[in-house]
Amino acid sequence: MTKEYQGGVRFAYLDGPAVDGIEITVSDGNSGIEFLTIKLGYAEFARALGGGECDATFSTWGIDRIGWHSQSKTERVYFPSGKKLLRAGDIEVREILALFEVEGWSVRSGDIGNMHRRGMEGSRLFYTCVFFRLVPPCEDCGAAMEYDPGEDEDRQAPGSAPQWHCACGYSQPVEAGDL
Repeated sequence: MTKEYQGGVRFAYLDGPAVDGIEITVSDGNSGIEFLTIKLGYAEFARALGGGECDATFSTWGIDRIGWHSQSKTERVYFPSGKKLLRAGDIEVREILALFEVEGWSVRSGDIGNMHRRGMEGSRLFYTCVFFRLVPPCEDCGAAMEYDPGEDEDRQAPGSAPQWHCACGYSQPVEAGDL
């Protein structure tokens, strides 16, 4: 059975010492992943448009995430206010961000140190950071699944496995590599 996905195709001109030609990038509409890039010269591109086969160079990545859903959230991340300049790669900054980068969430690193994202609450310095993650689609209805870490709030079911849940009632276990 073949699945169909919505997405986008972008064409760009390549001008440089390595190649003069066209770069074609294919992206998934749900996840936003650009999963295929094809580079070919102008003559090869013209041959392909005319229905012929041609040589090309291509790269793939993230194919296992096609059809997944992109989610984002914004959090205030507080930092020691004595520091004048923060960089996302600083060990102290990474330790603070690690508290937020759980359950598959990753920070948009450009937010750290960006003066437009900086604020003060009393004497406390914070950056308003955007976090992203990908979640799988429901196999029944295609909607984005919600993550359940597997332990209820009262800790009455310790050790229960993390699950993906959908509003339609479908559930599946979280697989290694999902987050």
